[in-house]
Amino acid sequence: MRKVLPTGKWNILDGDYDADHFEKDPVKNIKREKKENSFVAKVFYIVVSISAVFLFLFAYNLVKS
Repeated sequence: MRKVLPTGKWNILDGDYDADHFEKDPVKNIKREKKENSFVAKVFYIVVSISAVFLFLFAYNLVKS
């Protein structure tokens, strides 16, 4: 009998899972989600860093002139 987790997904730890929707190893699912989130975080960090450098240079030029 399948058990529904609080997240709304089927419990795949008891061996009753859909192979079409889930990996057999739940740790792989967690690692894949973290990898996607970390990629978005890295891109956001790079964009914010570049923006901060240009803002600093713009402010420096205003003060210098």
